[in-house]
Amino acid sequence: MMEAIILSPHTITMKTNHTEPHISSKRFFMEMVGALSIPICFWGLIGNAAVFWLLCRKVKKTTFIVYFLNLIIADFIVAAYFLTVFCVFLTSLFISYYFLRTMESIYSLSSNASIFLLTVICFERYVMVSFPLYYQQHRPKDFTTNMCCIIWFWSFLVALMLYVGCYPQLFSVSAPRSSICHGALLFESIVQLMVFFPIMSFSAFSLFIRRRKRAKQRTKSRLDITLIIIVVLSLICIFTFQTLGFISNWVYELREPTLFKLSLLFDSIKSSINPLVYFFVGNQQRQKVTEPMYKLLERALNDKESTDTPDTLATAGHKGICTSEMKKT
Repeated sequence: MMEAIILSPHTITMKTNHTEPHISSKRFFMEMVGALSIPICFWGLIGNAAVFWLLCRKVKKTTFIVYFLNLIIADFIVAAYFLTVFCVFLTSLFISYYFLRTMESIYSLSSNASIFLLTVICFERYVMVSFPLYYQQHRPKDFTTNMCCIIWFWSFLVALMLYVGCYPQLFSVSAPRSSICHGALLFESIVQLMVFFPIMSFSAFSLFIRRRKRAKQRTKSRLDITLIIIVVLSLICIFTFQTLGFISNWVYELREPTLFKLSLLFDSIKSSINPLVYFFVGNQQRQKVTEPMYKLLERALNDKESTDTPDTLATAGHKGICTSEMKKT
């Protein structure tokens, strides 16, 4: 019994023959990756939907809240994509190549938008804290809305380029990747690895250095912690495998299916873990045991400097008591 299954935006073809042990073991490993990814992506759908609802209904819209709303939409779509394709893979359902190519285009659109949005968030935060006067005086009023529109449009163009370039190979599962498709995928990798990831890493590293220098100060923004954690996760889950995939164009030893399957697992983790990061950062050193969930989100994504640590409150209370006692005397 032969099955031809195409999975992922970078189109890997797996021909499974259950009578051949080495191919059967490869399918088993892919099934394990799918079994791990499905609950992760299911949580990602619930978590991103809950965070999106809380931010829309309960939290005041700021510059970075609008960015994160778009980032949540992108992560939600990526998680939905992986949940769909792994469910199809494990149940061996028949799907048309047209439907799969549409799904992969939607994935490419959302995955690129997620990377681009995170880069813009980090870089704008870096400019905001490093050059505050310039940021306040020269930032356009509708910059956030315009930038989100540009990011989604650019992601759409990249997805359209991949769709047009890689479309012909769908009609022949065993056909090698065309030069146009190879060039389109190479262009996508170059843009991510040599433009967006360096900017994202530099901005996050600068924010980390700034926090280290201000470690003894009371006023801090938890948005910096949120961004640093998300960027580190992105570098581990996406940048590592993107780099290996890019190098594999010239180093054939790196064209290992196991690495590709692991990249699918880590990509699904990246699209689903951000809600946990938001609540984890917002929950640090909170003041009330039964604090509403939207307050945690507001604290984790707030770009304002805060002094809400217990030590600070205790110090402030002690100073207030001393002041009142001095007035009485």
